[in-house]
Amino acid sequence: MKICHNRNRRNENMKMISQPDSRILKLIQQDIPADQINMKKSVYALTFEYDQKVYLFHTMSRELVELDGSCPKTINTQNQMNDELRYLISHHFFVREDIDEYRTYCSVISLLRMMKQENGYSTYTILPTTYCNARCFYCYELDYHFTAMDQDKTDQLIQFILNTHQEDEILLRWFGGEPLLGKQVINQVCSVLKENNVSFRSFMVTNGFLFNESSVSEAVNLWNLKTVQITLDGDEEEYNRRKNYFDKSISPFGKVTENIALLKQAGIKVRLRINMDFENIESVRSLCAHLDQLFPDKSGLGVYVHPLFLAEMSSRCNEIWEECMKMEDLFEEKGFAVSQNRGMEPIRLYYCIASNPSCVSIGADGLVYSCEHCHQESLLGNMEQNDISRRRSCDAEVVREKCRTCPFLPECTEFADCPDLVYDCRSVHKIRLLHTLKKKI
Repeated sequence: MKICHNRNRRNENMKMISQPDSRILKLIQQDIPADQINMKKSVYALTFEYDQKVYLFHTMSRELVELDGSCPKTINTQNQMNDELRYLISHHFFVREDIDEYRTYCSVISLLRMMKQENGYSTYTILPTTYCNARCFYCYELDYHFTAMDQDKTDQLIQFILNTHQEDEILLRWFGGEPLLGKQVINQVCSVLKENNVSFRSFMVTNGFLFNESSVSEAVNLWNLKTVQITLDGDEEEYNRRKNYFDKSISPFGKVTENIALLKQAGIKVRLRINMDFENIESVRSLCAHLDQLFPDKSGLGVYVHPLFLAEMSSRCNEIWEECMKMEDLFEEKGFAVSQNRGMEPIRLYYCIASNPSCVSIGADGLVYSCEHCHQESLLGNMEQNDISRRRSCDAEVVREKCRTCPFLPECTEFADCPDLVYDCRSVHKIRLLHTLKKKI
């Protein structure tokens, strides 16, 4: 980066590609030091080259700029400076050498959480049952004790929501098991909430097999179902093999794709999650071509491709993520909506619902958990404890030591209690982020 001394000269060659998050910029923006001082490039300033140009992306403020030339690792304010360097200093791309950026990050997270804090829960993840009509080989619930909410538990659930919900619209996330096997619970909960004028909308994770015209009508008119997530892990043969449904009288793949069409026609958005490993790459490619023919109108139909958990946790996790990005590009070329901002979303205040004090999960056993997987370690209490408290402050969680100097910490807001570890998370975040940034440029 060429440095020249001219306060009135404006560097026209530096371009802003993506604006910073104004909330964060207000918290981290710096004055230009008046005295001689050494400054270092921020740990959150990611430098990369693309098409023979140099770019800087700030993983905390989310700002992306194109530079005029190279980017120094350190600067001395005694050096002659130009407008470009002044801008980069004020926008936290460079910081004082004695600054502890992890503490800065924790302060920003805590302040943003404090600004957003409300009383009560905004999101309820509800498992009406842990039973399922499929037996996916990769399901983490295979060893679970199967149970379903009875009438007493359903009544407790309704009262719990009425006693603890926020005043604004709440979100009901129907989970399982297969939640449609507990449709009577969904009907009762939604009916009583409507009778009590509680504003809510629903989201459902389902395999989609059990939908029909009647339940789709209930979903629209009673459940306020806005979006469903359905997994398709390959073409017809591969999907049927992997899902291993109990009902083999018809092709489950055909039934599910018919129901996707029903949901779309009813105005319910469908998000297709495609779990990919090294065994089904070609099958997913075939699925893409089939869905392209099946749904010429792709409105309301989104796709995201994700590594199967076992592949993501392997030594080849970078490789499978690369394949997922390529596959998502293929779906996008066919006109499917994909995540345009994967890795470019606003800063995550919470890693997942388990760390978010506004979210809570209720298992089919009637117990209350912080995590939707309902592990014993995340148990908070039971629904009869109306004064149940998460006892969490707005402070950032304790972060693993290895994550504290990671440039991608704002990407994941990792906290030490979560067992979900990717084999090489830094490389994975970089792969995902650079893929998105280059498309944005």
